Order: sequence, then structure tokens, then C-alpha cells
Amino acid sequence: TALALCNDGAASVGGPVAVPPPQDAPIIDALLGEPMSQQLVQRIAQLSCASCHAYQAELAECWSILGHELKPTLGGITCGALAYLQNRFFEGVRKPSDVVQR
Repeated sequence: TALALCNDGAASVGGPVAVPPPQDAPIIDALLGEPMSQQLVQRIAQLSCASCHAYQAELAECWSILGHELKPTLGGITCGALAYLQNRFFEGVRKPSDVVQR
């Protein structure tokens, strides 16, 4: 019997059944029907996170990384990566003025 990571819990006579989340079809349709853009990534991220509550934080993190990497140039990709890292780790990084001089 096959199991999906995110299952609705339905069972059949043969045991648990993998049931695709209802968000799968709209995600696939959007990916096939629209050019890649920040707006598309945000929409798919919302659908993806809604489809699997157990991994919602991890999925949001993955989509955030992808969203920051959708730039047309190498410089844009680098800036996107830096923006992601800055946003993600802002609280854990002290400003240079906060560092005690020894």
C-alpha cells in the first residue's frame, strides 16, 4: 500500500490510500499555463502550504527560497539569495555597531 506524506487519513479495505490534496490540480494547471513570476510562485506557495499542514513551515521556506531566486540575471539571483538570507536570519545577526570592541 502506498502512502503520501500528506494524506487525508482515508482508509480502504486494503489499508490507507494515498489521496492527492485538492490543491495539486490548481498547482499543476498554474505551472503549465502561466509564465514563471513572483506572483505565480506566491500563489503556488499558498496552495502548496495549504495542501500539507504537517510540513507547512518547511514548504513556506522552500517557496521563499525559490521566490528569491527568480531573477533574470546572475546579479539578480545573487541579490535575491542575499535578500532571502538577510530576511531569514535578520534577528540572529547583530549589526556591526552592536559588536563590543576589544
